Amino acid sequence: MTSYNKRFQFNHEVLGDIIGIARREDVVQFRGIPFASIPARFRQSIVATSLPATPFDATKPGPACPQIDAPYPAWWEGPLPDYGLSLALPEQDEFKCLNLNLTIPRQALDKPHTSKLPVLVFIHGGGFIGGSNSVQVGGREIYDAYNLVSTSLALQKELIVVCINYRVGPLGFLASTQLEALNKKHGEPVGNYGLHDQRQALEWVSKHIAGFGGNPDNVTIQGTSAGGVSCHFQSVFPQRKFQRAICASGTIPTLAAQPLEEHSIYFDSLCQQIGGIPQGGDAVAFLHILSTIQDAPDIIMGSCANENEFGEVLFGSDDIRTVNPADARPRPDNIILEKAEHLLGANGMLTTQRKSFPFSHPSVIQAYGIENALQQPSKAWRSWAQLVTDCAFRIAAVYSAVAHCRNSPASTVLLYDFQATNPYEKSPHFHGKANHGINDLYLFNVAEDLVPERYLQDWRGTVAQVQSVWIDFCHGKLPWGRFKVSSDGKLDLKTMGPVFVFSNGGGKGVEETLEEALSPGFPEKWNAVLDVVQN
Repeated sequence: MTSYNKRFQFNHEVLGDIIGIARREDVVQFRGIPFASIPARFRQSIVATSLPATPFDATKPGPACPQIDAPYPAWWEGPLPDYGLSLALPEQDEFKCLNLNLTIPRQALDKPHTSKLPVLVFIHGGGFIGGSNSVQVGGREIYDAYNLVSTSLALQKELIVVCINYRVGPLGFLASTQLEALNKKHGEPVGNYGLHDQRQALEWVSKHIAGFGGNPDNVTIQGTSAGGVSCHFQSVFPQRKFQRAICASGTIPTLAAQPLEEHSIYFDSLCQQIGGIPQGGDAVAFLHILSTIQDAPDIIMGSCANENEFGEVLFGSDDIRTVNPADARPRPDNIILEKAEHLLGANGMLTTQRKSFPFSHPSVIQAYGIENALQQPSKAWRSWAQLVTDCAFRIAAVYSAVAHCRNSPASTVLLYDFQATNPYEKSPHFHGKANHGINDLYLFNVAEDLVPERYLQDWRGTVAQVQSVWIDFCHGKLPWGRFKVSSDGKLDLKTMGPVFVFSNGGGKGVEETLEEALSPGFPEKWNAVLDVVQN
Protein backbone atom coordinates (compact mmCIF):
# COMPACT_ATOMS: atom_id res chain seq x y z
CA MET A 1 0.00 0.00 0.00
CA THR A 2 1.09 3.57 -0.62
CA SER A 3 1.43 6.10 2.16
CA TYR A 4 -2.05 7.32 1.21
CA ASN A 5 -3.64 3.93 1.95
CA LYS A 6 -3.16 2.32 5.34
CA ARG A 7 -4.65 -0.60 7.20
CA PHE A 8 -7.43 0.47 9.53
CA GLN A 9 -8.93 -1.60 12.35
CA PHE A 10 -12.46 -0.88 13.52
CA ASN A 11 -14.53 -2.49 16.26
CA HIS A 12 -18.17 -2.90 15.33
CA GLU A 13 -20.41 -3.26 18.35
CA VAL A 14 -22.04 -6.44 16.97
CA LEU A 15 -19.74 -7.79 14.28
CA GLY A 16 -16.47 -7.31 16.16
CA ASP A 17 -13.08 -6.27 14.79
CA ILE A 18 -12.84 -5.53 11.07
CA ILE A 19 -9.68 -4.54 9.20
CA GLY A 20 -10.16 -2.17 6.30
CA ILE A 21 -8.16 0.44 4.39
CA ALA A 22 -7.98 4.13 5.24
CA ARG A 23 -7.80 6.21 2.05
CA ARG A 24 -6.10 9.62 2.41
CA GLU A 25 -7.03 9.79 6.09
CA ASP A 26 -10.65 10.88 5.55
CA VAL A 27 -12.32 7.79 4.02
CA VAL A 28 -12.27 4.14 5.11
CA GLN A 29 -13.20 1.16 2.96
CA PHE A 30 -14.16 -2.38 3.96
CA ARG A 31 -14.45 -4.98 1.17
CA GLY A 32 -15.84 -8.47 0.93
CA ILE A 33 -17.97 -8.40 4.09
CA PRO A 34 -20.36 -11.40 4.01
CA PHE A 35 -23.99 -10.30 4.40
CA ALA A 36 -25.72 -13.66 3.89
CA SER A 37 -25.10 -17.39 3.56
CA ILE A 38 -26.45 -19.84 0.98
CA PRO A 39 -27.57 -23.13 2.58
CA ALA A 40 -27.56 -25.04 -0.74
CA ARG A 41 -27.81 -24.48 -4.47
CA PHE A 42 -31.17 -22.97 -5.52
CA ARG A 43 -32.06 -22.14 -1.91
CA GLN A 44 -32.86 -18.69 -0.57
CA SER A 45 -30.04 -16.96 1.26
CA ILE A 46 -30.05 -16.26 4.99
CA VAL A 47 -28.92 -12.95 6.51
CA ALA A 48 -25.59 -13.22 8.32
CA THR A 49 -25.55 -12.25 11.99
CA SER A 50 -21.78 -12.46 12.47
CA LEU A 51 -18.49 -12.53 10.58
CA PRO A 52 -16.63 -15.76 9.84
CA ALA A 53 -13.50 -14.58 11.68
CA THR A 54 -12.37 -11.90 14.07
CA PRO A 55 -10.65 -9.76 13.25
CA PHE A 56 -12.11 -10.02 9.75
CA ASP A 57 -9.80 -9.04 6.90
CA ALA A 58 -11.84 -6.66 4.70
CA THR A 59 -8.93 -5.31 2.67
CA LYS A 60 -9.58 -7.21 -0.58
CA PRO A 61 -12.57 -7.86 -2.85
CA GLY A 62 -14.89 -10.66 -1.88
CA PRO A 63 -15.73 -13.52 -4.26
CA ALA A 64 -18.19 -12.98 -7.10
CA CYS A 65 -20.87 -15.35 -8.31
CA PRO A 66 -19.55 -17.80 -10.95
CA GLN A 67 -20.33 -16.46 -14.42
CA ILE A 68 -19.24 -16.44 -18.02
CA ASP A 69 -16.41 -14.09 -18.92
CA ALA A 70 -18.01 -10.92 -20.34
CA PRO A 71 -15.43 -8.16 -19.88
CA TYR A 72 -16.46 -4.54 -19.62
CA PRO A 73 -15.33 -2.20 -22.39
CA ALA A 74 -11.69 -1.12 -21.98
CA TRP A 75 -12.53 2.47 -21.20
CA TRP A 76 -9.02 3.45 -20.19
CA GLU A 77 -5.49 2.32 -19.48
CA GLY A 78 -2.72 3.93 -17.47
CA PRO A 79 -0.96 3.79 -14.10
CA LEU A 80 -2.79 4.31 -10.84
CA PRO A 81 -2.56 7.79 -9.29
CA ASP A 82 -0.54 8.14 -6.09
CA TYR A 83 -3.65 7.62 -3.97
CA GLY A 84 -4.82 4.67 -6.12
CA LEU A 85 -5.44 1.24 -4.68
CA SER A 86 -4.09 -1.87 -6.39
CA LEU A 87 -6.48 -4.76 -5.80
CA ALA A 88 -6.55 -8.38 -6.91
CA LEU A 89 -9.40 -9.46 -9.15
CA PRO A 90 -12.21 -11.15 -7.20
CA GLU A 91 -12.36 -14.91 -7.19
CA GLN A 92 -15.56 -16.75 -8.10
CA ASP A 93 -17.33 -18.82 -5.47
CA GLU A 94 -20.96 -19.91 -5.56
CA PHE A 95 -21.41 -20.08 -1.79
CA LYS A 96 -19.26 -17.11 -0.73
CA CYS A 97 -20.39 -14.57 -3.30
CA LEU A 98 -22.86 -12.73 -1.08
CA ASN A 99 -20.67 -9.94 0.21
CA LEU A 100 -20.58 -6.18 0.14
CA ASN A 101 -18.15 -3.26 0.11
CA LEU A 102 -18.47 -0.27 2.45
CA THR A 103 -17.04 3.21 1.86
CA ILE A 104 -17.42 5.41 4.93
CA PRO A 105 -16.25 8.87 6.08
CA ARG A 106 -13.67 8.18 8.74
CA GLN A 107 -15.24 10.68 11.11
CA ALA A 108 -18.41 8.56 11.16
CA LEU A 109 -16.41 5.59 12.48
CA ASP A 110 -14.96 7.74 15.27
CA LYS A 111 -18.47 8.36 16.65
CA PRO A 112 -20.77 5.79 15.06
CA HIS A 113 -23.56 6.24 17.59
CA THR A 114 -24.00 9.95 16.83
CA SER A 115 -23.29 10.11 13.08
CA LYS A 116 -26.46 8.64 11.48
CA LEU A 117 -25.34 9.39 7.92
CA PRO A 118 -27.51 8.73 4.85
CA VAL A 119 -26.69 5.48 3.05
CA LEU A 120 -26.54 4.75 -0.68
CA VAL A 121 -26.74 1.04 -1.60
CA PHE A 122 -25.49 0.38 -5.14
CA ILE A 123 -26.69 -2.68 -7.10
CA HIS A 124 -24.49 -3.58 -10.08
CA GLY A 125 -25.78 -4.42 -13.55
CA GLY A 126 -24.83 -7.16 -15.98
CA GLY A 127 -28.09 -8.34 -17.52
CA PHE A 128 -28.68 -10.67 -14.52
CA ILE A 129 -26.04 -12.99 -16.03
CA GLY A 130 -22.81 -11.33 -14.85
CA GLY A 131 -21.11 -8.47 -13.05
CA SER A 132 -20.01 -7.88 -9.48
CA ASN A 133 -19.38 -5.06 -7.01
CA SER A 134 -15.64 -5.30 -7.72
CA VAL A 135 -15.50 -5.24 -11.53
CA GLN A 136 -12.22 -3.74 -12.73
CA VAL A 137 -11.27 -1.83 -15.87
CA GLY A 138 -7.59 -1.10 -16.36
CA GLY A 139 -6.76 -2.14 -12.79
CA ARG A 140 -9.41 0.10 -11.20
CA GLU A 141 -12.72 -0.88 -9.62
CA ILE A 142 -15.34 1.03 -11.58
CA TYR A 143 -17.64 1.05 -8.53
CA ASP A 144 -14.95 2.24 -6.10
CA ALA A 145 -16.94 4.78 -4.06
CA TYR A 146 -13.89 6.64 -2.68
CA ASN A 147 -14.32 9.67 -4.94
CA LEU A 148 -18.07 9.86 -4.38
CA VAL A 149 -17.74 9.77 -0.60
CA SER A 150 -14.90 12.31 -0.73
CA THR A 151 -17.20 14.63 -2.68
CA SER A 152 -19.91 14.20 -0.06
CA LEU A 153 -17.39 15.30 2.58
CA ALA A 154 -16.37 18.35 0.54
CA LEU A 155 -20.05 19.30 0.17
CA GLN A 156 -20.60 18.74 3.90
CA LYS A 157 -23.32 16.26 2.98
CA GLU A 158 -21.60 13.12 4.22
CA LEU A 159 -22.68 9.80 2.77
CA ILE A 160 -21.96 6.09 3.28
CA VAL A 161 -21.89 3.94 0.12
CA VAL A 162 -22.55 0.20 0.09
CA CYS A 163 -21.90 -1.88 -3.07
CA ILE A 164 -23.40 -5.37 -2.99
CA ASN A 165 -23.05 -8.69 -4.81
CA TYR A 166 -25.86 -11.10 -5.61
CA ARG A 167 -26.25 -14.38 -7.48
CA VAL A 168 -26.45 -14.05 -11.27
CA GLY A 169 -27.03 -16.37 -14.21
CA PRO A 170 -28.61 -19.79 -13.58
CA LEU A 171 -27.52 -19.72 -9.92
CA GLY A 172 -29.53 -16.58 -9.39
CA PHE A 173 -32.49 -16.82 -11.75
CA LEU A 174 -33.05 -20.38 -13.00
CA ALA A 175 -36.70 -21.43 -12.69
CA SER A 176 -38.86 -24.53 -13.12
CA THR A 177 -41.61 -26.47 -11.39
CA GLN A 178 -38.94 -28.62 -9.75
CA LEU A 179 -37.25 -25.60 -8.18
CA GLU A 180 -40.63 -24.30 -7.07
CA ALA A 181 -41.22 -27.55 -5.21
CA LEU A 182 -37.78 -27.37 -3.61
CA ASN A 183 -38.33 -23.87 -2.27
CA LYS A 184 -41.83 -24.60 -1.05
CA LYS A 185 -40.56 -27.71 0.73
CA HIS A 186 -38.30 -25.47 2.79
CA GLY A 187 -41.00 -22.86 3.38
CA GLU A 188 -39.14 -20.10 1.58
CA PRO A 189 -39.89 -17.73 -1.32
CA VAL A 190 -39.84 -19.31 -4.76
CA GLY A 191 -37.07 -18.52 -7.22
CA ASN A 192 -35.52 -15.15 -8.13
CA TYR A 193 -32.63 -15.98 -5.82
CA GLY A 194 -30.61 -12.99 -6.98
CA LEU A 195 -33.40 -10.53 -6.18
CA HIS A 196 -33.89 -12.09 -2.76
CA ASP A 197 -30.11 -11.87 -2.19
CA GLN A 198 -30.41 -8.13 -2.78
CA ARG A 199 -33.24 -7.98 -0.27
CA GLN A 200 -31.07 -9.78 2.29
CA ALA A 201 -28.27 -7.28 1.70
CA LEU A 202 -30.71 -4.49 2.48
CA GLU A 203 -31.78 -6.40 5.59
CA TRP A 204 -28.11 -6.63 6.66
CA VAL A 205 -27.66 -2.90 6.10
CA SER A 206 -30.77 -2.21 8.17
CA LYS A 207 -29.41 -4.32 11.04
CA HIS A 208 -25.74 -3.29 11.04
CA ILE A 209 -25.15 0.04 9.30
CA ALA A 210 -25.80 2.04 12.49
CA GLY A 211 -22.68 0.43 13.95
CA PHE A 212 -20.70 2.06 11.12
CA GLY A 213 -22.27 5.48 11.66
CA GLY A 214 -25.09 5.11 9.11
CA ASN A 215 -28.80 5.74 9.47
CA PRO A 216 -30.86 2.61 8.70
CA ASP A 217 -33.93 4.82 8.31
CA ASN A 218 -32.33 6.91 5.55
CA VAL A 219 -31.32 4.45 2.82
CA THR A 220 -31.38 5.05 -0.94
CA ILE A 221 -30.79 2.28 -3.47
CA GLN A 222 -29.37 2.81 -6.95
CA GLY A 223 -28.48 0.60 -9.88
CA THR A 224 -27.83 0.80 -13.60
CA SER A 225 -29.12 -1.52 -16.34
CA ALA A 226 -30.06 -4.79 -14.59
CA GLY A 227 -29.22 -2.93 -11.37
CA GLY A 228 -31.86 -0.34 -12.29
CA VAL A 229 -34.35 -3.13 -13.00
CA SER A 230 -33.45 -4.59 -9.61
CA CYS A 231 -34.09 -1.30 -7.85
CA HIS A 232 -37.48 -1.07 -9.51
CA PHE A 233 -38.36 -4.62 -8.43
CA GLN A 234 -37.13 -3.89 -4.90
CA SER A 235 -39.38 -0.83 -4.77
CA VAL A 236 -42.47 -3.06 -4.99
CA PHE A 237 -41.27 -5.58 -2.41
CA PRO A 238 -43.30 -5.43 0.81
CA GLN A 239 -41.51 -4.36 3.99
CA ARG A 240 -38.86 -2.35 2.19
CA LYS A 241 -35.72 -1.39 4.10
CA PHE A 242 -35.05 1.79 2.11
CA GLN A 243 -36.73 5.12 1.47
CA ARG A 244 -35.68 6.09 -2.08
CA ALA A 245 -34.59 4.46 -5.34
CA ILE A 246 -32.67 5.55 -8.44
CA CYS A 247 -33.33 3.38 -11.51
CA ALA A 248 -30.69 4.20 -14.13
CA SER A 249 -31.11 2.77 -17.66
CA GLY A 250 -33.33 -0.02 -16.40
CA THR A 251 -36.89 -0.44 -15.10
CA ILE A 252 -39.24 -3.41 -14.67
CA PRO A 253 -40.36 -3.39 -18.35
CA THR A 254 -36.72 -3.66 -19.45
CA LEU A 255 -36.36 -7.23 -18.16
CA ALA A 256 -39.87 -8.05 -17.06
CA ALA A 257 -41.11 -11.12 -15.25
CA GLN A 258 -41.75 -14.01 -17.64
CA PRO A 259 -44.29 -16.86 -17.43
CA LEU A 260 -43.04 -20.09 -15.95
CA GLU A 261 -43.49 -21.74 -19.33
CA GLU A 262 -40.84 -19.43 -20.78
CA HIS A 263 -38.47 -20.16 -17.90
CA SER A 264 -39.00 -23.88 -18.34
CA ILE A 265 -37.57 -23.71 -21.87
CA TYR A 266 -34.30 -22.33 -20.52
CA PHE A 267 -34.40 -24.74 -17.60
CA ASP A 268 -34.82 -27.80 -19.85
CA SER A 269 -32.11 -26.54 -22.19
CA LEU A 270 -29.67 -26.13 -19.33
CA CYS A 271 -30.49 -29.57 -17.99
CA GLN A 272 -29.69 -31.06 -21.39
CA GLN A 273 -26.38 -29.21 -21.50
CA ILE A 274 -25.27 -30.49 -18.12
CA GLY A 275 -26.54 -33.99 -18.77
CA GLY A 276 -29.29 -34.37 -16.20
CA ILE A 277 -31.99 -32.66 -14.22
CA PRO A 278 -30.87 -31.39 -10.79
CA GLN A 279 -33.17 -31.71 -7.83
CA GLY A 280 -35.18 -28.55 -7.79
CA GLY A 281 -38.12 -26.69 -8.99
CA ASP A 282 -39.44 -23.49 -10.37
CA ALA A 283 -39.18 -19.76 -10.13
CA VAL A 284 -42.53 -18.27 -11.06
CA ALA A 285 -42.82 -15.00 -12.94
CA PHE A 286 -42.23 -12.39 -10.31
CA LEU A 287 -44.03 -9.24 -9.22
CA HIS A 288 -46.49 -8.65 -12.05
CA ILE A 289 -48.17 -6.12 -9.76
CA LEU A 290 -46.92 -2.79 -11.01
CA SER A 291 -50.46 -1.71 -11.79
CA THR A 292 -51.56 -2.33 -8.19
CA ILE A 293 -48.81 -0.49 -6.34
CA GLN A 294 -50.36 1.77 -3.73
CA ASP A 295 -47.25 2.62 -1.75
CA ALA A 296 -43.87 3.29 -3.34
CA PRO A 297 -40.64 5.02 -2.38
CA ASP A 298 -39.49 8.22 -4.03
CA ILE A 299 -37.82 7.21 -7.31
CA ILE A 300 -35.48 8.74 -9.87
CA MET A 301 -35.69 7.09 -13.30
CA GLY A 302 -33.86 7.77 -16.52
CA SER A 303 -31.67 6.54 -19.34
CA CYS A 304 -28.73 7.54 -21.53
CA ALA A 305 -29.12 9.31 -24.85
CA ASN A 306 -27.12 6.67 -26.74
CA GLU A 307 -28.49 3.45 -25.30
CA ASN A 308 -28.51 2.32 -28.94
CA GLU A 309 -24.76 1.67 -28.61
CA PHE A 310 -25.73 -1.28 -26.38
CA GLY A 311 -27.94 -2.62 -29.16
CA GLU A 312 -25.25 -2.11 -31.78
CA VAL A 313 -22.84 -4.18 -29.70
CA LEU A 314 -25.44 -6.98 -29.60
CA PHE A 315 -26.19 -6.80 -33.30
CA GLY A 316 -22.65 -6.03 -34.47
CA SER A 317 -19.68 -8.28 -35.17
CA ASP A 318 -17.42 -9.39 -32.35
CA ASP A 319 -14.83 -6.66 -32.93
CA ILE A 320 -17.30 -3.78 -32.74
CA ARG A 321 -15.97 -2.49 -29.40
CA THR A 322 -12.52 -1.80 -30.81
CA VAL A 323 -13.01 -0.81 -34.45
CA ASN A 324 -13.84 2.63 -35.77
CA PRO A 325 -17.65 2.97 -35.66
CA ALA A 326 -17.74 3.60 -39.42
CA ASP A 327 -16.08 0.21 -39.99
CA ALA A 328 -18.46 -1.78 -37.76
CA ARG A 329 -20.33 -4.61 -39.45
CA PRO A 330 -23.57 -6.40 -38.47
CA ARG A 331 -24.09 -10.02 -37.49
CA PRO A 332 -26.09 -12.35 -39.78
CA ASP A 333 -29.80 -11.58 -40.13
CA ASN A 334 -30.99 -14.66 -38.25
CA ILE A 335 -28.86 -13.79 -35.21
CA ILE A 336 -30.04 -10.16 -35.17
CA LEU A 337 -33.68 -11.28 -35.38
CA GLU A 338 -33.13 -13.84 -32.62
CA LYS A 339 -31.56 -11.27 -30.29
CA ALA A 340 -34.22 -8.67 -31.10
CA GLU A 341 -36.99 -11.18 -30.43
CA HIS A 342 -35.40 -12.12 -27.12
CA LEU A 343 -35.13 -8.52 -25.91
CA LEU A 344 -38.53 -7.41 -27.15
CA GLY A 345 -40.15 -10.59 -25.85
CA ALA A 346 -38.83 -9.87 -22.37
CA ASN A 347 -40.20 -6.33 -22.43
CA GLY A 348 -43.06 -5.91 -19.96
CA MET A 349 -44.23 -2.77 -21.75
CA LEU A 350 -45.05 -4.81 -24.86
CA THR A 351 -46.77 -7.76 -23.16
CA THR A 352 -49.80 -7.84 -25.45
CA GLN A 353 -47.71 -7.34 -28.62
CA ARG A 354 -44.91 -9.83 -27.93
CA LYS A 355 -45.48 -11.88 -31.06
CA SER A 356 -46.34 -9.03 -33.41
CA PHE A 357 -44.05 -6.15 -32.49
CA PRO A 358 -42.84 -4.38 -34.54
CA PHE A 359 -43.98 -6.35 -37.60
CA SER A 360 -47.69 -5.51 -37.28
CA HIS A 361 -47.24 -1.82 -36.51
CA PRO A 362 -46.60 0.22 -39.67
CA SER A 363 -46.27 3.52 -37.79
CA VAL A 364 -43.37 2.12 -35.72
CA ILE A 365 -41.73 0.55 -38.77
CA GLN A 366 -41.90 3.84 -40.65
CA ALA A 367 -40.76 5.98 -37.71
CA TYR A 368 -37.61 3.88 -37.29
CA GLY A 369 -36.95 3.50 -41.00
CA ILE A 370 -36.89 -0.29 -41.13
CA GLU A 371 -39.51 -0.78 -43.89
CA ASN A 372 -37.01 -2.56 -46.12
CA ALA A 373 -35.25 -4.44 -43.33
CA LEU A 374 -37.96 -6.40 -41.53
CA GLN A 375 -36.62 -9.83 -42.46
CA GLN A 376 -33.13 -8.63 -43.31
CA PRO A 377 -32.32 -6.38 -40.36
CA SER A 378 -28.64 -6.23 -41.35
CA LYS A 379 -29.71 -3.69 -44.00
CA ALA A 380 -30.69 -1.26 -41.20
CA TRP A 381 -29.13 -2.85 -38.12
CA ARG A 382 -28.40 0.45 -36.39
CA SER A 383 -32.07 1.45 -36.75
CA TRP A 384 -33.10 -1.92 -35.33
CA ALA A 385 -30.69 -1.32 -32.45
CA GLN A 386 -32.29 2.07 -31.85
CA LEU A 387 -35.79 0.57 -31.76
CA VAL A 388 -34.92 -2.30 -29.44
CA THR A 389 -32.98 -0.16 -26.95
CA ASP A 390 -35.54 2.64 -27.00
CA CYS A 391 -38.13 0.05 -25.95
CA ALA A 392 -35.82 -1.59 -23.41
CA PHE A 393 -34.39 1.49 -21.71
CA ARG A 394 -35.48 4.90 -22.97
CA ILE A 395 -39.24 4.61 -23.49
CA ALA A 396 -39.49 2.00 -20.70
CA ALA A 397 -38.25 4.59 -18.18
CA VAL A 398 -40.99 7.02 -19.26
CA TYR A 399 -43.61 4.27 -19.26
CA SER A 400 -42.58 3.24 -15.73
CA ALA A 401 -42.60 6.84 -14.49
CA VAL A 402 -46.13 7.27 -15.84
CA ALA A 403 -47.25 4.02 -14.19
CA HIS A 404 -45.91 5.15 -10.82
CA CYS A 405 -47.55 8.57 -11.14
CA ARG A 406 -50.91 6.99 -11.91
CA ASN A 407 -50.85 4.10 -9.47
CA SER A 408 -48.99 5.66 -6.56
CA PRO A 409 -49.84 9.38 -6.70
CA ALA A 410 -48.51 10.00 -3.20
CA SER A 411 -44.97 9.01 -4.19
CA THR A 412 -42.50 11.25 -5.97
CA VAL A 413 -41.08 10.29 -9.38
CA LEU A 414 -38.24 12.25 -10.97
CA LEU A 415 -37.17 11.68 -14.59
CA TYR A 416 -33.79 12.41 -16.16
CA ASP A 417 -32.06 12.09 -19.53
CA PHE A 418 -28.30 11.55 -19.52
CA GLN A 419 -26.67 13.29 -22.48
CA ALA A 420 -23.10 13.77 -21.17
CA THR A 421 -20.67 11.82 -23.33
CA ASN A 422 -17.84 9.33 -22.91
CA PRO A 423 -14.39 11.04 -23.13
CA TYR A 424 -12.32 7.85 -23.07
CA GLU A 425 -10.76 7.19 -26.46
CA LYS A 426 -9.55 3.63 -25.95
CA SER A 427 -12.98 2.26 -26.92
CA PRO A 428 -13.75 4.12 -30.15
CA HIS A 429 -17.26 2.72 -30.51
CA PHE A 430 -18.35 4.47 -27.30
CA HIS A 431 -16.15 7.55 -27.42
CA GLY A 432 -18.17 10.77 -27.68
CA LYS A 433 -21.45 8.98 -26.90
CA ALA A 434 -23.76 8.99 -23.91
CA ASN A 435 -23.58 5.20 -23.94
CA HIS A 436 -25.36 2.65 -21.76
CA GLY A 437 -24.07 2.90 -18.18
CA ILE A 438 -21.96 6.05 -18.70
CA ASN A 439 -23.69 7.58 -15.66
CA ASP A 440 -21.77 5.17 -13.41
CA LEU A 441 -18.42 6.36 -14.77
CA TYR A 442 -19.36 9.92 -13.86
CA LEU A 443 -20.84 8.97 -10.48
CA PHE A 444 -17.86 6.96 -9.22
CA ASN A 445 -15.21 8.96 -11.16
CA VAL A 446 -12.37 6.50 -10.66
CA ALA A 447 -10.24 7.55 -13.65
CA GLU A 448 -10.38 11.31 -13.97
CA ASP A 449 -6.58 11.35 -14.30
CA LEU A 450 -6.96 9.43 -17.59
CA VAL A 451 -9.49 11.83 -19.16
CA PRO A 452 -7.84 13.65 -22.10
CA GLU A 453 -7.05 17.25 -21.23
CA ARG A 454 -9.42 18.71 -23.84
CA TYR A 455 -12.39 16.98 -22.20
CA LEU A 456 -11.36 17.48 -18.59
CA GLN A 457 -13.28 20.68 -17.83
CA ASP A 458 -16.52 19.23 -19.20
CA TRP A 459 -15.88 15.97 -17.35
CA ARG A 460 -15.41 17.70 -14.01
CA GLY A 461 -18.52 19.82 -14.50
CA THR A 462 -20.67 16.79 -15.17
CA VAL A 463 -19.11 14.77 -12.33
CA ALA A 464 -19.90 17.60 -9.93
CA GLN A 465 -23.48 17.75 -11.21
CA VAL A 466 -24.13 14.00 -11.06
CA GLN A 467 -22.57 13.49 -7.65
CA SER A 468 -24.35 16.48 -6.10
CA VAL A 469 -27.72 15.32 -7.46
CA TRP A 470 -27.24 11.76 -6.13
CA ILE A 471 -25.98 13.02 -2.77
CA ASP A 472 -28.84 15.52 -2.37
CA PHE A 473 -31.38 12.80 -3.16
CA CYS A 474 -29.80 10.51 -0.57
CA HIS A 475 -30.18 13.36 1.92
CA GLY A 476 -33.90 13.57 1.16
CA LYS A 477 -33.80 16.62 -1.11
CA LEU A 478 -35.53 16.75 -4.49
CA PRO A 479 -33.01 17.98 -7.08
CA TRP A 480 -35.78 18.99 -9.53
CA GLY A 481 -39.58 18.92 -9.85
CA ARG A 482 -41.85 15.89 -9.74
CA PHE A 483 -42.68 14.21 -13.04
CA LYS A 484 -46.28 14.84 -14.12
CA VAL A 485 -48.53 13.37 -16.76
CA SER A 486 -51.39 14.97 -18.64
CA SER A 487 -54.76 15.02 -16.89
CA ASP A 488 -56.51 13.30 -19.82
CA GLY A 489 -54.31 10.22 -19.36
CA LYS A 490 -52.59 10.37 -22.74
CA LEU A 491 -48.88 9.65 -23.04
CA ASP A 492 -48.04 12.98 -24.62
CA LEU A 493 -44.38 14.00 -24.86
CA LYS A 494 -45.49 17.64 -25.24
CA THR A 495 -46.99 17.74 -21.76
CA MET A 496 -45.09 15.14 -19.70
CA GLY A 497 -42.26 16.57 -17.60
CA PRO A 498 -40.16 18.07 -16.19
CA VAL A 499 -36.96 16.23 -17.17
CA PHE A 500 -33.47 16.86 -15.81
CA VAL A 501 -30.82 16.73 -18.53
CA PHE A 502 -27.24 15.81 -17.58
CA SER A 503 -24.96 17.35 -20.20
CA ASN A 504 -21.27 17.88 -20.82
CA GLY A 505 -19.99 20.42 -18.33
CA GLY A 506 -23.10 20.01 -16.19
CA GLY A 507 -24.77 23.08 -17.61
CA LYS A 508 -28.13 22.13 -19.12
CA GLY A 509 -30.42 21.27 -16.21
CA VAL A 510 -34.21 21.09 -16.29
CA GLU A 511 -36.36 20.96 -19.42
CA GLU A 512 -40.09 21.41 -18.89
CA THR A 513 -41.22 18.60 -21.20
CA LEU A 514 -39.88 15.41 -22.70
CA GLU A 515 -40.27 16.82 -26.19
CA GLU A 516 -37.91 19.68 -25.26
CA ALA A 517 -35.42 17.34 -23.63
CA LEU A 518 -35.07 14.89 -26.53
CA SER A 519 -32.97 15.28 -29.64
CA PRO A 520 -34.79 16.06 -32.94
CA GLY A 521 -36.50 13.03 -34.44
CA PHE A 522 -36.91 11.11 -31.21
CA PRO A 523 -40.34 12.45 -30.19
CA GLU A 524 -41.79 11.06 -33.44
CA LYS A 525 -40.19 7.65 -32.86
CA TRP A 526 -41.27 7.48 -29.22
CA ASN A 527 -44.82 8.61 -29.95
CA ALA A 528 -45.19 5.77 -32.46
CA VAL A 529 -44.21 3.21 -29.80
CA LEU A 530 -46.27 4.85 -27.05
CA ASP A 531 -49.35 4.79 -29.31
CA VAL A 532 -48.93 1.01 -29.58
CA VAL A 533 -48.45 0.64 -25.83
CA GLN A 534 -51.48 2.67 -24.76
CA ASN A 535 -53.79 1.26 -27.44
